[in-house]
Amino acid sequence: MKKSLLLILTLFTFCSASYCQENNESSGADVEQKTKIINFFTNDVSHKATFEVQANNHNNLNTFTLGTSAKVEANMKELCITTGFDLFYKTFSFTSDITYEPTLFNIWNIGARMINHYTWSYNTYFEYDFLVGLGTKIQPLPNLYFSAAVLYQQKNSHIKAIKDEVPKVVSNCPAFELLACYEPLDWMSFTLIFSSFTFTKYYLFFSPNTRIKAEFMVNPFLYIGISGEIQFVDFFTLSANFNRFSTVINITWRF
Repeated sequence: MKKSLLLILTLFTFCSASYCQENNESSGADVEQKTKIINFFTNDVSHKATFEVQANNHNNLNTFTLGTSAKVEANMKELCITTGFDLFYKTFSFTSDITYEPTLFNIWNIGARMINHYTWSYNTYFEYDFLVGLGTKIQPLPNLYFSAAVLYQQKNSHIKAIKDEVPKVVSNCPAFELLACYEPLDWMSFTLIFSSFTFTKYYLFFSPNTRIKAEFMVNPFLYIGISGEIQFVDFFTLSANFNRFSTVINITWRF
């Protein structure tokens, strides 16, 4: 009987010690992750696929165009890769967007961003945009974050009507993007973007876009959003002109 009691006490002591050690190691890892000064890579990957329908009213308000776009994103916090396409009447474009921003103090990311964009317009022109520069993001609250990017943009245009005289037109200019996102509830978010480009459209610096977006969760995997976007040309001069207003409806699947 005494031997049985001794054996039970020994097993109980061993299991308790093992459990405490595992808890301490887990807590230590969590604390280390939260207090880590810099993190270069996160193993967890989140994916999302987005499909959009866009209606555009142009500067005379009588010209109406309708288009669709789709994109897929893989986000590992520090590394984010997005690729997709855009389809309008006689125009097709393809975009890849890569951002790498190591995390500092668990709330601030800063790093590099590179975008490649191709546009084919049937029997009219071909364009290639290359953008590279710096990006940053800060999340002071769990439901609020801000991001910004400053990039160099080179636009290469091949216009069929003048290809014999001018084979290629090259334009160099800066590009920027400012974004703020707020989630007042778990199933609702609002985003404000002011930028010289969108994921599918790359104009020159003086033609920025302003976009306001609201997105709502249908279930943990499915989201529906609506946004309005307005663009002006020569915005930073005294002769700014309205160019386009777009209404966008999107469906996003997160997995």
